[in-house]
Amino acid sequence: GSIVRAPLKFVGPYPCLGLRFPELATSSQRSRNMTGISLDFVLDTAANTNTINAQVAKELQLEIVGSALPGVGSSGAMMGGDTFMLGDSQLEGLSATPFTFMQKLTASALPVARQASAGLLSLPFFYSFEGGVEFEWGGSQVLEDGLLKNPPSVTFFGEEDKSLQQTLSD
Repeated sequence: GSIVRAPLKFVGPYPCLGLRFPELATSSQRSRNMTGISLDFVLDTAANTNTINAQVAKELQLEIVGSALPGVGSSGAMMGGDTFMLGDSQLEGLSATPFTFMQKLTASALPVARQASAGLLSLPFFYSFEGGVEFEWGGSQVLEDGLLKNPPSVTFFGEEDKSLQQTLSD
C-alpha cells in the first residue's frame, strides 16, 4: 500500500513538514539556471486554507491560479488573497530516493500572523490522504549520539491502507 512517514520539524512550538519543490527557484537560482527549493510548512489541523507567505510567492515567481475567499482567522476577520501554484513536491528529510509526494499543490497568500514558516498546510491537505494522517510526537529519550529514539513524525496513508485498516479493526 501507500504509506509514507516523514520527520516533523518544529519552528518554535509549531510542527512543520519540510517540502522540496524541484521545479521552483529563487531569483539567485534562476540567474544560475538552477532549480529546487525547500520550504517548511506548519501543519495546521484548524485551518481550512493552505497558505504561503506573500513574499515567498513573489520571490519564487509563482503562478496565480485563483483566489481564496475572505474568512476568519485567529485574529478575527481576514481578507482573501491570491492562490498560487507551488506544483509538485517531494518530502524533505527522507533517506530514500526522492519521489513526488504531492502533485499540483496550491496555497494562498493570506494575511496570517504566523510568519515563522513559508506557510501552512490545512485540512484540505490532510483530507487528500484517503487513509488518514497520523501524528507521532515521539519519545523524549535521547540516544548517545544525540538523536531522539522516537523522533516526531507524521504518517500519510493512501486509499489501499484505509480498507486494510478497516478489515483489521472489524
